Amino acid sequence: MTLASASIASPQMIALGPTSKKGGLISKFFNIKTTSFSNYFYSNKIIQYPRANVKHVFALFFLFFEIQNENESNVLTFFPISAIIGEEKTARGKNMTAEQRRRRISELLKANDSVKVTELSKLFDVSEVTVRTDLEDMEKKGLLTRVHGGAVSSYKPYYSMNLNQRLETNQKEKVAIAEKIASLIRPNDTVMLNAGTTTLLVFRKFPADYNLNIVTNSVAIALEASGNPNYNVILVGGSVNTKYQFTYGHDAVKQLERYHADKLILSVDGIDIAHGFTTYYNKECTVDVTMLKQADTCIIAADRSKFGHSAFTKISDVSVADMIVTAGELPAEYTDEFKLLGVEVISN
Repeated sequence: MTLASASIASPQMIALGPTSKKGGLISKFFNIKTTSFSNYFYSNKIIQYPRANVKHVFALFFLFFEIQNENESNVLTFFPISAIIGEEKTARGKNMTAEQRRRRISELLKANDSVKVTELSKLFDVSEVTVRTDLEDMEKKGLLTRVHGGAVSSYKPYYSMNLNQRLETNQKEKVAIAEKIASLIRPNDTVMLNAGTTTLLVFRKFPADYNLNIVTNSVAIALEASGNPNYNVILVGGSVNTKYQFTYGHDAVKQLERYHADKLILSVDGIDIAHGFTTYYNKECTVDVTMLKQADTCIIAADRSKFGHSAFTKISDVSVADMIVTAGELPAEYTDEFKLLGVEVISN
């Protein structure tokens, strides 16, 4: 999309065009992901753009000129923008019902992938407590995932989040899982941990006064563990995924084959009876498989969002695990099936 030159008297008039898609005229100009006309109009970034004053919003009036030629239909769109004080806030602020607010939040998440409690509070003119109640209710319905200070879209693939974003996702469950698994560790254990936010939290709960051998492909775990003189830390070499901070590849696998572990703590992206344990990263999968072969006891660390879900690459069948540690109750069909497979399930 390109900006079209036009002779316009008002400096508040913006001209965009040409384009063959009437519904996607402005996403690039405003640097937002939305591609539909309706999402643009109702996007928080547009309504509050530029964000000079939270009391000011912008009403957009659109004039379309369709230019026909032999090949396609081009659209030149003019945007006269005028600031209106209070009108939008009255229509969309305190007078909104909870259902209307939550529908609006869903629209914002579709356009922007994340929302902040503070910004929603100002937009709706309600307390932050009210906003958090809205987000909590929406999370229970699977419409979003709460994170520190706001929420992210439930439609955003987990694999697209960076390490810090993942740490904030389902954090309470992960901490509960970590505490339980850490209680199973004994002095002088050799423990393998693959890379993952849950395994990182598990490691952080290890007793600091235990003498432990820690073998991992997680750069984050290795760096933190190296600060404890009681830990003998081995970070397996190989190629490095910088976004998620793990090592992988032939060199990592060959090095792992030299070690034996008392316990393996494995974080996975999906658990399904039919498809087994799965991960989004086929490059790390060979590392996970090798760790399974080298450990006496395999402990799967997974919050409830991983159950009934299958990721890209299969690691192993469910029956390979000795124990699955999660938080909260699982549906009876899972616990019954795991019991038949000889897999112990520990749930807080």
